[in-house]
Amino acid sequence: MASIQRSQLELSLDVQQQTDISRVYMSSINALKPELKRLSKRRDQLKKYWTIPLYIKPSPYSIGERTVPELIPVLGSQT
Repeated sequence: MASIQRSQLELSLDVQQQTDISRVYMSSINALKPELKRLSKRRDQLKKYWTIPLYIKPSPYSIGERTVPELIPVLGSQT
């Protein structure tokens, strides 16, 4: 009978420890949620920016020279 009571006490302590660990994990997860939302919003903004079609505008000063062309968004075709 004593072994059953001891086993029950050990189980209740294990359950309490697991509950405490779960609370710590949930607290950590909830602390990260605002940062995840901000990063997700930023990712969506960048994804939208990078899906805008671009065309290359030649520089008027590039006749006979090697220059870096400008990238300009195509108007009217934003997604």
